[in-house]
Amino acid sequence: EAEAAEDDAVQDALKLLNNTSSAPPGLLGQVSIETDAGPVQVAALSVESLSDADGPAEISAGAETGASLEISLGLLEEVAGAGGAGAGNSMILLSIAGLNEDAASSLATDDVRAEVGARRLASALRSQPISISFRSADGTRIDVQNLTTPMKMRLKADDPNATCAYWDESTARWSTEGVQTLSSEE
Repeated sequence: EAEAAEDDAVQDALKLLNNTSSAPPGLLGQVSIETDAGPVQVAALSVESLSDADGPAEISAGAETGASLEISLGLLEEVAGAGGAGAGNSMILLSIAGLNEDAASSLATDDVRAEVGARRLASALRSQPISISFRSADGTRIDVQNLTTPMKMRLKADDPNATCAYWDESTARWSTEGVQTLSSEE
C-alpha cells in the first residue's frame, strides 16, 4: 500500500515539477504530495545542477518526519550510473515518503529474523519511518546497491541511544549492514 501510494505520488509530482521555478541550491525542483500512506516529498536533481551548487543538496522529508537527507555530488553520480544516465545531465528523482502510523504498523513489530542489533529498533521504532527511492526521469525506480559514497540522513529520534537500521526487502528483516549511526553532535 505504501509503495503504491509513493509510486502514484511520484507520477503526480512529475507533473508539478515541470511548473516549479525557484528551487534550493542543487535541486531542479521539489514538491510535496499527501497520500493515504503519508506525505511524499519528491526532489528533482541532476549531476549538472548539483555540481553548480556549493556543496551537497539538503532535502527535507517534511516537517511531519523531522528527517532530512544530504545528497552529495559523488552519491548522485553513482545513482545516475546505476540508473543508466551516467554522469550526464539526466534528471534523477528522489522520493521520500514519511510513513504514517497505519503504513508503519507492519514495521513496528519485532521479528526473530532481525539482526541482534536491529531487534531493539524493530520492537520500538524511535522515529517516524521513511521510505527513500531514487528514480529515473520517468519515475521508474533505480535499483541502488553497494554505494561507495555515503548518503547522510538526519532523523529525529526520541531516544539518544537509538540505532539506525533499514528494512531489507530482499530478506524481509531489519538490517544495520552498511549503516553508521552518529549522534546529532557529529
